[in-house]
This record gives sequence, structure tokens and C-alpha cells, in this order.
Amino acid sequence: MAFISSLVNSKSKISILSFICSAFVAPGITIFPAWKRHLKIKWLENVNFLQLEYYKFGVAVPTNHRLTQKDKIDLSELSNEKIMIITDGDSKQNKDILNKIKNNCKNVEIKDAPFFYDINVFNTCEENGYLLITLDCWENVHPAFKTIPLSSGEKIAYGVIYSKEPST
Repeated sequence: MAFISSLVNSKSKISILSFICSAFVAPGITIFPAWKRHLKIKWLENVNFLQLEYYKFGVAVPTNHRLTQKDKIDLSELSNEKIMIITDGDSKQNKDILNKIKNNCKNVEIKDAPFFYDINVFNTCEENGYLLITLDCWENVHPAFKTIPLSSGEKIAYGVIYSKEPST
């Protein structure tokens, strides 16, 4: 579901490839949901971050699920569900959502999601009956799921991560 746009800066001769909701590494440039100002991660101290916008968190639910008719989902409504979410990594926002689920939902089975989502993550959720904590940019990636925004409005910045001293 990624699209590519190319921007060439004639002074620096740097070509920027942008992928929506995926990660891509090019020489000196990475475009990827990033959270520099929210993290205390050492590798982020060595790069610059240009924020472009925000993605909103949501829950991808199977189209035949009881929550499908809702316009927004409160995390407390996820009791008695199997939920796939990134349980490790650098995102304070993911960790906050995971902690809210653990603290406010009863009888929840948490399945660790891979750090980078792709169609296989959605297929795994479909095959195993998992709900998926995801971002709104993935809302139409799989026909068996409907992504419903969280009522709390959690969001995460995305943008361009680039070297403090790009090569020419």
C-alpha cells in the first residue's frame, strides 16, 4: 500500500523516496514513523527528524466482529479479546496503549506483533482471530478488516529521519 514520490534537491543531489506507513532506508535517509522528541533512544541522537504529520491509532477488527459497527473504540471495550500489538520497541505511544489494555481490560490475550507491519500481519490476525492495534494508514489494506479509531485519539508522528551530516 506504499506509494513512492521522488523529490530531488538540486543543490544536494539527494533523492528522497517516501513510503506511506512503511520503512525504507536509502543512503543517508530513512522515512519511517518516528518519535524523536518522545524517546530516549541513543541512535536518535545521531539523526535529524523532520516531522511531516501524524498517524492515528486504531483497532483493525474482522468485518464480522461485534465492534465493527462502532465509529470509535474505547480500549476498555477490548476485554475478552485476543489482541496483536507491538510489545517491544521504541514507541512510547505503543507502550502506553499496551499498558492501558493490560490495566483496563479483563481476560485479554496479548500477541506480540512484528516491529514492521505488512500484509502477513493482517493475514495472521485473520487466521487466528486477533484484533490488531494499528495506524489509520493501514485502514484499507485488508478486505477482511475494518480499522476503527481509538476514542482516546492517540497518535504518533511520522516524518523523515536523516543524517546530521548527509553525504553528497
